[in-house]
Amino acid sequence: MQATSDAGPFFPKSGAIRWLILIVLFVTALGIRMVDSAMTPYFRFDTREYYSAVIAKGNYYELIDAPEPARSAVILNRDRQPVNEPPVMEFLVAHLWALLGDNNLAVATLLSSIFWLIGGWFVYQIAMLIGSSDGAIFALAIYLFVPVGIIQSNNFQPDPLMIMMVLASIFTFLRYAQSPTTSRLVSAGILTGLTILLKLQASFLLAPVFLMLSVYRHGWRKTFLGWHSYLFAVLALAPVGLYLFYGFFITERFQENAGGRLLPNLLLTTTFWRGWLRLINYEVGFILLVGGLLGVLASKDRLRRYLLIGMWLGYIFLGLVFTYNMHTHRYYHLPLIPIVALSVAEGLAAYALYIKSNAANRLARMAIYGLVALSISLSIILVIGSHDNEPETLDYEAEVQAAIEIGQMLDHDQNTIILGHAYALPMLYHSELSGATWLPSVEVAAWHLSGRSIPDDTPEHLAQRIFEESGIDDPSYFIVTDMHEWEHQVGLREYLTTHHPIVAETDLYIIFDLRSQLSRTQG
Repeated sequence: MQATSDAGPFFPKSGAIRWLILIVLFVTALGIRMVDSAMTPYFRFDTREYYSAVIAKGNYYELIDAPEPARSAVILNRDRQPVNEPPVMEFLVAHLWALLGDNNLAVATLLSSIFWLIGGWFVYQIAMLIGSSDGAIFALAIYLFVPVGIIQSNNFQPDPLMIMMVLASIFTFLRYAQSPTTSRLVSAGILTGLTILLKLQASFLLAPVFLMLSVYRHGWRKTFLGWHSYLFAVLALAPVGLYLFYGFFITERFQENAGGRLLPNLLLTTTFWRGWLRLINYEVGFILLVGGLLGVLASKDRLRRYLLIGMWLGYIFLGLVFTYNMHTHRYYHLPLIPIVALSVAEGLAAYALYIKSNAANRLARMAIYGLVALSISLSIILVIGSHDNEPETLDYEAEVQAAIEIGQMLDHDQNTIILGHAYALPMLYHSELSGATWLPSVEVAAWHLSGRSIPDDTPEHLAQRIFEESGIDDPSYFIVTDMHEWEHQVGLREYLTTHHPIVAETDLYIIFDLRSQLSRTQG
């Protein structure tokens, strides 16, 4: 499809209408994310989001004059969480809460959405550097309005911020590739270092992009032997290297998590590959996936082709290393959205020009505008409809009120063990109790995949796990709020009901007193 030689761009390249299109896209994107946030009560008890919420609340309670003993329990909850990366999002949200005087969870989702939208600006700028002004509009629209992207960019976790910084780093790579000055190299290296420090996974996304763009500019020999590559590597890796050294050897807090989700044996299983494909289909769909790959193959511009190859390689390397999360965690596929958006953009732009050059200009332009508006409208309808069609497995409001009730009943005890939804993180957040999480069945499956021995449920071993291996000195209460999991853990249920008295019981929770033993006649 070749447009006629006198055909100008489909969208205005500059001026008021161009800015109006951009403003409408960004404002609409923010608006639908705010609607989605309002329709998502309590994060639907999502594990990763409540992990961030627990840490942020601990930071927040350190900033304000909160009442005891709840304050100490909340801060202890934060300190008991495993450390994965610097809690930047949690730090920012806590300070916003302190500024507003209220720990409203919607603040966190709004901040994530803003970071995602800033990432959209970098998608637009990258697309302008590697392609046409029309392609930049299409890339931005896809990035902002892929339905799953709307939902996941609202999540309270560092990934939307990471995507923003990854895209900003790639933008600096492109500027260096176009004009390789030392100042541009240093700025690219520093920004990359901050991005990798924020989330180590970003290194797998960025390294192939820098490599391919360096090859584009300098060739293979200079890329591997030139001083610029080594300077960039030092700037990019020094911050995270110092952070990991501090965590592993100074505080030793990272050692408990090392390698927990690096399972290369999964590469030899069909479960891994099926899971990866299933999540790709969930994230962008196979049509956009194939369109993106074809966009790379059809790219005639050398700079665009090298950039896209680097981005696709980064996504593939990420999956081959973090095998467990890649086939089970949806948010690990967020980087695919900007990759696909940039890959298909020029094809859509060429098609729009083809239609324009073979029809009356006004009619063709109105038709394309209508199709873009229809696509965005359908995306919004899908996002809103996903809430209507999703079965409510929990009464979130009732669960939250139960957590608050338990926290007050137990006077914000700090030595509990909890079998709860989402690794008991929602319970810890809302109850302002502190304690350890009892292993759910899904984690047992992960142990099996990693080759670790699966804990048995004999009374002797259960007692050992509760009183010696839980990480809680002298545990006081065992709290059950996940009644579905409670039914599945038969051994635990039999042990607790025959060895420890019940303090309180409702349809939503059971509390056992671990400081007291039932007599033999009671058992």
